[in-house]
Amino acid sequence: MPLLKHALVYKPSALVYNSLLIVCQHLQLCRGNEKPSRKILLQRLAESQGDQEYVAAVLQADEKKTKQGQTSEDNRSVLLDCLFDNLDLDERMEYRDLKKKNDR
Repeated sequence: MPLLKHALVYKPSALVYNSLLIVCQHLQLCRGNEKPSRKILLQRLAESQGDQEYVAAVLQADEKKTKQGQTSEDNRSVLLDCLFDNLDLDERMEYRDLKKKNDR
């Protein structure tokens, strides 16, 4: 399996937006001044490498990555709440901006 084809399905998190854009431009799948979304870049690359089943697998793998990222955000929020519960009053005042940002 070619490296690009393997990376699109098994390591989508390693492919950042700029990398996807450069590969698409190199393969002439988009114009130099065009700025399509990450999903469109992945779809174009996948279409150039395989059939519709492969395209669906690539998009599904990227959605899993996004859902895992949201879970880590939730975990970060819980961790910050626990940390603030154990701070002294002076420390809470010092980091109150971080607490407000987390609460939003």
